[in-house]
Amino acid sequence: MPMRVFAVAALILLLLEAVLLLAFLAGFYWLGGWLPGLLLCAVVFLLDLLPWIGDLVVHYDSAAGRVAVRMSWWGHMTYQGKPDRELRIRVLGIPWRKRMEERKPKEKPDVEPEVAQEARRRRRWGMMRWGRQNVEQLIRLLLTGLQAGHEMLCASKELRVRVGAPTQISYADQAIAGVVGRRRLGPLELRCAADGERRVTVHYRIGLLRAALTGLCVAAQAKPWKLARAMKAATHAEPKEAQ
Repeated sequence: MPMRVFAVAALILLLLEAVLLLAFLAGFYWLGGWLPGLLLCAVVFLLDLLPWIGDLVVHYDSAAGRVAVRMSWWGHMTYQGKPDRELRIRVLGIPWRKRMEERKPKEKPDVEPEVAQEARRRRRWGMMRWGRQNVEQLIRLLLTGLQAGHEMLCASKELRVRVGAPTQISYADQAIAGVVGRRRLGPLELRCAADGERRVTVHYRIGLLRAALTGLCVAAQAKPWKLARAMKAATHAEPKEAQ
């Protein structure tokens, strides 16, 4: 594991210890005595721990165009696709809703063919330069993503995938259902049915703390935001003439 992961973990641990120390000092000096200090320190520790107790649950339904995410006991998010296109978030019982308006395609201004060709050439040159300059970072992102995916799969408490009538051709769906049927592959439970409408449902559950630590490791090792900034800068840079 790279040193930066250890550095991030050490920093988080130091911050937690600093918060607990401040809570103890506040209880010791303001409330008076060791016992109030220890009690306040214990309360702060429980408040830090409570958000991570529980599971991260994700449910996807292709027929309804709906994705629901539940974060332990304190958060819930639902995205409803077409025709509603609505995002609903509830944190500690406080709701927030946003309707996602469908974006209209931007009207392309009339430009000369030479100008459009030059703009496309510039973007291609920028992407090629970005890829050459960030090969090591891209490989690290790929390997880290594969490792994180393996970790999220193996550490899952529940992973159910159901596929219904994938081809909408009766004999083909019956043949696929006969071959696949219901199978258990490690933590994955796969079902395939031949009747009904074409539909894919996925139900995934994992410990929230485990998922957060996995995401933290990906962010610390691969730094995807840094790659995104570099790509944006490269695609807007002026191409240099080849020597």
